[in-house]
Amino acid sequence: MEFLKRCPSCGKRFVVKVDREVLVDKEEDTVKRVRDLAMPRAIAGGGSFMPVAALTFEIPIERDTFEVSYECKHCHHQWKETLVVVKKEGAKGKPTSITRA
Repeated sequence: MEFLKRCPSCGKRFVVKVDREVLVDKEEDTVKRVRDLAMPRAIAGGGSFMPVAALTFEIPIERDTFEVSYECKHCHHQWKETLVVVKKEGAKGKPTSITRA
């Protein structure tokens, strides 16, 4: 498989191929996101919103760390790069906590 990368040695494009792709680490974690709920103020407020509550969601994420080995077909230079791929799901589901304002 060829990539649009440049070889760091000779600088040529379209001559880089992937030698190997190895999964180094796989990590599962959660990220907290807070979403505010608001309702319109009275007519005197001029159309602005007043915060009512804050919802806290925990979003599961996966981090995959790969070590990718490349080789240039022109000068045969070899090098490695570390690639981190983050997969996360949307804030679907029920909130974990509700805080009233």
